[in-house]
Amino acid sequence: MPAGKILVVDDDKNLVELVKLRLESANYDVTTVLREEDALEAVKREPFDLSIVDLQLIRQDGISLMQEFHSISSSVMPVIILTGHGTIESAVEAMKRGAYSYLTKPFEPRDLLLQIEKALEKRRLTAEVNRLKGLVEEKYDFANIVAKSEKMQRVLETVSRIAQTNSTVYIHGESGTGKELIAKAIHLASVRKEKSFVAINCAALPETLLES
Repeated sequence: MPAGKILVVDDDKNLVELVKLRLESANYDVTTVLREEDALEAVKREPFDLSIVDLQLIRQDGISLMQEFHSISSSVMPVIILTGHGTIESAVEAMKRGAYSYLTKPFEPRDLLLQIEKALEKRRLTAEVNRLKGLVEEKYDFANIVAKSEKMQRVLETVSRIAQTNSTVYIHGESGTGKELIAKAIHLASVRKEKSFVAINCAALPETLLES
């Protein structure tokens, strides 16, 4: 099984053939194109795990082509920009506009392989984090909290309103009634949902630690 699908875009035929040879020997599935329009068609046709794009192409620069890739794909594909005109300014601009990394020609094959490995690992971790976030949000979304009684419907209506405020919320109820469930639902519906939700059992903390 290939280690990943990679698209290489450069108008230098000798370079793309060399990169293809190197990457295939490292067990990557590689597609190479010389023209921007062919690169866009390839991205529309099939998903790639990563792309390697030359900064100076025939009709446009590699950074703008990268942004077109990102507008096509639902998940952001990491892009490594290659250039024979390495400057600090162009490197910074590439990173600011969404490139994963930047290599100056001529480059060592091992440097490129290392960048690819790091980019793919970061993409895998990001995908896993998003998957787990989706599972949490699905579990604690208001729509998935079972509440048939009129009283519980009113509770959910109330917490959906207060989730948008910047107030401290006190939830009171007997053991097992779902206080933490409601707290997590409020957190996921608030503007702070990207922050961590930290549950603390105060009864299990020593008095001195609780004070600190």
